[in-house]
Amino acid sequence: MDIWGSSVSRESANACRDAHIGTYIFKQPQILAFDKPVDAELPEGAEAFNGSRWRRRNLQDAFLRSGDADIKGSDSGWIIVDFCDLIGRMTEFRGELFETDDFIRRTDFYKSIQKDCRECWLFERRDMKYCSDRITRFGEMLKAKYGNHIILIKTEPKDRYIDLDHRLKKMETDSMFIIKKRFISLCEERFATVTSCFVIDISRKFYASDSFPLGGADIVHYEDEFYRQAGAYISEIITGGGRHVFTSVDEDYILLRDMRAQR
Repeated sequence: MDIWGSSVSRESANACRDAHIGTYIFKQPQILAFDKPVDAELPEGAEAFNGSRWRRRNLQDAFLRSGDADIKGSDSGWIIVDFCDLIGRMTEFRGELFETDDFIRRTDFYKSIQKDCRECWLFERRDMKYCSDRITRFGEMLKAKYGNHIILIKTEPKDRYIDLDHRLKKMETDSMFIIKKRFISLCEERFATVTSCFVIDISRKFYASDSFPLGGADIVHYEDEFYRQAGAYISEIITGGGRHVFTSVDEDYILLRDMRAQR
């Protein structure tokens, strides 16, 4: 099973007993999949990337727009998609966009090109028609490769999270929060229409979580129960269950969580 998306898809697949992850395309926003490569040469080795060869490889793949070639070379029969990367922070460099985060912006490589960079959001640089057309093209590409074996995990941005004491807290958000929420929803709906994919639509029932070992709730991450339920739905899909859209959750869990979080 391939993944084109964020840790939300990866952790959901990891929670599925029947899934084995093949190609994982990370930090490559789907709308940019067919753009020109980013005109920048990455230094050899990992020194300029805070010692992380994995991060250097991710950035190199993003610059080359390698996602389409990667899935064409895959022998997996299924793919999971989420669109979290569409609302990540972007950098415009020599007219082309790539996704950045705090780690990338702290690297010596990024600092070496920073004078020619401008931080932005994807929807500030690409209008909605462009985005819709690219989502359509992306969906058609996946449809040609995977047929009906496409799973979309909807990912609603959050402004509240469960902290480590299991209390509900307000998350600091920016002025673009509502726009990002609407933008990702429009892209999800367009993709689902184009592909007639399976849809796991339960993120709206969950909060963000501060328990993610690689960072706090500001990194897109939901409660652990989200991944357990998403993983169970993935298993049902790939083993031939009859449903196509999944929206229900364990209401007992939700009730007990809310009672505990709001105490």
